[in-house]
Amino acid sequence: MRDSTLILLAAALALAGCSSTPNPTTPDRGAPRPDAGMGRLVSPVREFRCRADAITKLTTVAKVEGSDAEIAIKPDGVDCVYQLVYRSGQSEQVLSTQPSGYLIAAGSRVGDRTIVCASRIDHSPDPQGSAGARLINSVTVECAAHRAGSWGPLLTVVNAPSAEWAAWVVGAAPVADSASFELGYVRDFSFQFLNLANRGRPPTDGIYTTRFTLDSAVAIESSVQTSTEVTPAKLVKQEPWEPSAEQKSRFGKYMGFGEGSCAAPTGCPTP
Repeated sequence: MRDSTLILLAAALALAGCSSTPNPTTPDRGAPRPDAGMGRLVSPVREFRCRADAITKLTTVAKVEGSDAEIAIKPDGVDCVYQLVYRSGQSEQVLSTQPSGYLIAAGSRVGDRTIVCASRIDHSPDPQGSAGARLINSVTVECAAHRAGSWGPLLTVVNAPSAEWAAWVVGAAPVADSASFELGYVRDFSFQFLNLANRGRPPTDGIYTTRFTLDSAVAIESSVQTSTEVTPAKLVKQEPWEPSAEQKSRFGKYMGFGEGSCAAPTGCPTP
């Protein structure tokens, strides 16, 4: 993920982060679960503060690999809710049927086929929070494919049972010499896309690869966990981002820069 995109996402969703202060354990906020490796409880954090002023116009969130096209989001009149848009030159195609918390996306073109996938952050006002506070209800992955000159529908490919974990897109591509597509995503119990630490996670967290076909419905061909780490080196195409002093000053109120009890790379502390 490029540093500019990271800043954009952090500014739009001022996430609470992996705090050392216990969170309420109501079903909406996520009950704590045991960490088998450390014998303790860790809690997902579903609260965030919407920063609607961070994205006020059509804004690019990802490039479509293998092309000059982009994936963008467009505000739709509700704070931190956007339409998902495919943009190529002066042409724009709205892929979403209704606006939602689309922020993280990936796409690729191979030959005459294009795939676009995005994490859909479904959120609602936090009844226990202050003004602007919201709760993440679920994070699924939706994909749409372009072939034979037209776009198909945006359909759900990854959906956690009972919204127990979040799915953050890291890549998507057509499979060569096949009608299938491949999706890479991070399974994340913490619901924090800025949580890059591997320590303190359940063994089911990590990188997953799903192969599927996408017509009028989704058909999953296979889905495997390819890494127990959320940031394996083979998936990182650029050097790890180190924020400058100026970036820390400008964006410190939106995101943490290594401070706190659960900062990467060590993660949450042991008892």
